[in-house]
Amino acid sequence: GKGDVARAEQEWREAVRLRPAMGAAHQMLAALAFSRSDWDSLNTRAELIIAGEPYAPDGYLMRAAARFSRRNPDPAGGEADLKKAIELAPQNPVGYARLAGVRAAKGNFKEAEKLFEQALEKDANSLEALQGLVGMYQAQKQVPRALARLDQQLTKVPNNPAFFYLKGTILWAEKDLEKAQAAFEQAVNINKDFVDALLSLAQVQFLRA
Repeated sequence: GKGDVARAEQEWREAVRLRPAMGAAHQMLAALAFSRSDWDSLNTRAELIIAGEPYAPDGYLMRAAARFSRRNPDPAGGEADLKKAIELAPQNPVGYARLAGVRAAKGNFKEAEKLFEQALEKDANSLEALQGLVGMYQAQKQVPRALARLDQQLTKVPNNPAFFYLKGTILWAEKDLEKAQAAFEQAVNINKDFVDALLSLAQVQFLRA
């Protein structure tokens, strides 16, 4: 919490040395490995988490990330882990959203769309799912569809600043600065400490001045 990551890592490592089955400490070390793109370490931590908590989805989600990203990736194993995470926690949107991303990367847009929508059914505020869905539409040059889907979700969760920020970035990319500014303003009105939205709003205001 004080920003002393090195000391925190030292303490977490000591914790798992004293109690190897301490899942919370392994999860923090896994988060550090993920932030450093240290996929081998992430895989190792995920294996330990799965061994200690085989009926929780977290370890499988982490191992999937490692399997897709390592120098010698194992996409089949990664997909199996994501499916296992969904099986263990069917109400958790993360597994659906990440499997959707895999499907989209392979060009299977219909199945990806279905999975993204399932994630949003589980959690209407899932930024990962909505970002993935509209990003897929953008990649297919379907920007009006992306914006329409965003607006549809905003009718369900009108106080989600991240969704307004996402809308603003799409409109900015389309050079519709007036509407982009309005979207960023809505994001900031909901969360006055939303730094990315504040910076984007200032940049758009400067461009429109």
